[in-house]
Amino acid sequence: MSREHRSLSFGSPATKRFVVGCARFAIGLAVVLALSEVALARYNVHSWGYRLIGREVFQALRVAERVEGQIHTLYLGDSVARQLFPSNYELDGVRSLTTNQAISVAGQYYLLREALATHRGVREVVLFYQPRSFENNLDQVFTEDYYFGYFHHVDQVFDTFAVTRSWPLLLAHSRRAMLPNLSAMNSWFNQSGSAVEEGEDPNAPLTGPIVVSHVSRHFLSLMYQLAGRAGIRLRVLPVPVSDQFHYFDTTGIYDAPILYLPKAMFRRDTIHVQREQIDTARQALTRHLALAEHARDDTSSLPVN
Repeated sequence: MSREHRSLSFGSPATKRFVVGCARFAIGLAVVLALSEVALARYNVHSWGYRLIGREVFQALRVAERVEGQIHTLYLGDSVARQLFPSNYELDGVRSLTTNQAISVAGQYYLLREALATHRGVREVVLFYQPRSFENNLDQVFTEDYYFGYFHHVDQVFDTFAVTRSWPLLLAHSRRAMLPNLSAMNSWFNQSGSAVEEGEDPNAPLTGPIVVSHVSRHFLSLMYQLAGRAGIRLRVLPVPVSDQFHYFDTTGIYDAPILYLPKAMFRRDTIHVQREQIDTARQALTRHLALAEHARDDTSSLPVN
């Protein structure tokens, strides 16, 4: 085919109609997607994240956005912490923003950053974490729905890539950032309708050191830096653990010893507390931490020879 013939072909009425049709379709699709995003965003706000996977993260972020001057202590943490200190936990001057371990320590950092921008009276932050929660290196099946689904601002996408150096994670994170509400609704529709049966993890070691992932180390350091710049005390405290396990805090990640409670108080997953034991576990943890704090104060007041 000659150059003159190709030029005539590309400039033919049929080709022009095809190009115009494609352009109209692309514009129409973009408008529909944009309107769907806006509509779903409004629905999620009004329904308090009812049809979202990990809606406790959505709710915590919404609460964190509220301007509040009377709160002096923030609680963050995983799902065991959320059992003990749920969002409706009432204590003067304390606000609980506990979520789950699936958002990783990276998500805890971004949640804290959001909260400190509006909670100007905070003087203390407590991160309640189960020892195995520190293993999360953004390599779980939950990562896309829980972490990418809620922490997808441009800086969060690139900061996460700078830590993980994973191109597949970057692509998945970027894809979620483009249409976050549509992606979240699609995940909700595609989730399994059957309940997940809890059971003991056969690979869980009964004893050993606490494993702290690269992501956990990096973002926990950022949490300390963020709190330090604001003159806020940050403490990392353990939630109760079944006495069938024994963990060694070789890195000193916790600011108090681990409290071990009888295995019978925990669910079949050996991590979460049975519903009827939650109050008992909370009271035991409160006493345990108070004693640990008192012992620390007594030690720090001893004269140095």
